[in-house]
Amino acid sequence: MDKEALIRTASTQAIDEIARVLRIEPTQNSVTPALKLAMGSDLMKAYKLSLYFGLEADRCFDQKAFFASCLLTAAANEAFLTLTCIQEEQAVMTTSIYRGLKKPSKTFRETIADLSLDKLIKISNELGWIPNDVVNPELLEAVIQDFPKLAETVYPNWNAAQVAQKVEAFRRAPGPEMLKVMQDMRNLVHATRWLKTGSLLDDTEFESNCKLAVIVGREVVLCFSLRSTRTFEANLQKLGKFEELPESVKARVRELLLSDIQGTTEEIV
Repeated sequence: MDKEALIRTASTQAIDEIARVLRIEPTQNSVTPALKLAMGSDLMKAYKLSLYFGLEADRCFDQKAFFASCLLTAAANEAFLTLTCIQEEQAVMTTSIYRGLKKPSKTFRETIADLSLDKLIKISNELGWIPNDVVNPELLEAVIQDFPKLAETVYPNWNAAQVAQKVEAFRRAPGPEMLKVMQDMRNLVHATRWLKTGSLLDDTEFESNCKLAVIVGREVVLCFSLRSTRTFEANLQKLGKFEELPESVKARVRELLLSDIQGTTEEIV
């Protein structure tokens, strides 16, 4: 599955469909204000953060700052997890993690804002947000081959049986396990974490581990991007019903939407 090609195609189709409904130019610049209005500030902020962190991660990787790239890739994943929580509010509210944290005095947004990366990953796992069939099988095999070497320095206290169990876990549920490895590598930004886990700082091996973590993290980002794209595509299908409305009603809806878009002058940051 070429996830990047699917995302590009869906993006083009979305621009064309929204432009057709609103009768505006089918360009990214003309459609973006409509998307901002439709997505809302929280969703748009999470989306922009995911892109920003991802681009910064690529810049660091190109400059051979591999640990910095690893940290930013983890940040991009955290942003995508948050974005997906906002997109799939009803499903998230059914999870054991959310039910355990929700308080009567807190809104959904406030509860999500308090979630750690660890809890976001657990919600993702509980809801199966990264199905096995969307993970690149060739990349998965490469990760499985390289993981024992990574474990020597990142998890030096593990025995052979524990490493084998982790490899098997990758085969059963690659998405969740990739997220966990990404999280463990991200946590090495804390010096105390090195003491707790006994991780070994070998410059050459650590650099290789960071490269692997970035590759894993990029695959997770693509998986979440594809999921968000499919969610958006499903929402776009509802626009088909718009054409069934009387022309006078459609004209009035367009007028109201375009008025709202033109009135939105503040950048969402």
